Amino acid sequence: MQYLVLFLLFGIPLLANPFMVLGYETPKVIVSEILIGVLSIALILKLNLDFFSHFDKKFIILILGLFGISAIHLFISLNPLIFFGNVIRLQGVYLFWHLLVFSIITSRMNISQKNLRIASLCSLGILAVSSLILWHPILNRSIGLIGEPNALASVAIFILPLTFYSRRIIHRSISVILVAIILIVSGSQSGILAVLVLLAFLFCYKKLKYSLIRCAIISSILIALSLFFPYIEQIMTTREGFYFFENRFEVWQTAFAAGLNAPLFGHGFGTISDVLKQTALQLSNNLRFQVVDSSHNVILDYWLQGGITAVIILFLLVGGAIIGLAKKIRY
Repeated sequence: MQYLVLFLLFGIPLLANPFMVLGYETPKVIVSEILIGVLSIALILKLNLDFFSHFDKKFIILILGLFGISAIHLFISLNPLIFFGNVIRLQGVYLFWHLLVFSIITSRMNISQKNLRIASLCSLGILAVSSLILWHPILNRSIGLIGEPNALASVAIFILPLTFYSRRIIHRSISVILVAIILIVSGSQSGILAVLVLLAFLFCYKKLKYSLIRCAIISSILIALSLFFPYIEQIMTTREGFYFFENRFEVWQTAFAAGLNAPLFGHGFGTISDVLKQTALQLSNNLRFQVVDSSHNVILDYWLQGGITAVIILFLLVGGAIIGLAKKIRY
């Protein structure tokens, strides 16, 4: 089961068929759902009661809360996209439930650090090679096996800290070089910001000898400050006479306004594209001419789809994970 989990974390990002329509996200989603199903069945067949006896009750309650919110929408919403999501993303309730199950299973699994290092470094290497080969024809930026420049950078940066488990400086050096290549060819400014936050965290922990909780708080503040960049970018581009057709700040404004129409439990997971379209028509902004199927912001995604209830659960889950890792000194 450990190898299956490692493949879901580090192998799934490598699944793509650049020559097929919808060849980037669709294979990843479908194979993930199949393998999480296999993982669940394997766990049930083992019938290891000890595995089920040590779950964190608070964690399970929060996960069940997200299950409940998504189930309510599934039964009361008339939106046909809610179960599977739109055809491009397939990020509906069906995928959401699979990811919740995956989070429950992996919360009780211990993965060998050696296997983790090997899997993460191999995945990063393949991503770097693909980033030199596969480019967006219009943006002239690398998309690799992920299909989008910023998403490519984010996957690389997700993997980067995991390679720091290695005590060998050669492994760390290789991983830094590979991520640098991906950041350069993807042209991802948000990727560079993420690396700066990561470096700030490591500097505070390794050099200044701050506690892990203190380092996490500093990093969280830096992340919060980075949320102002789309607003600054809008001011600068407007002054210079430019205006992006899909402006990130405008997407965020529209997503926030959409959430206000269903503030408690949101509009349902998988409904982002429809809800943003309807809200953009009400606001008469540029998004009404576009198909935008993500808020480009995980907090706003949860706000729009699950309301303030889902946002609170999200913060409790992330906060609980950070505190738990800090207590175990898992920097």
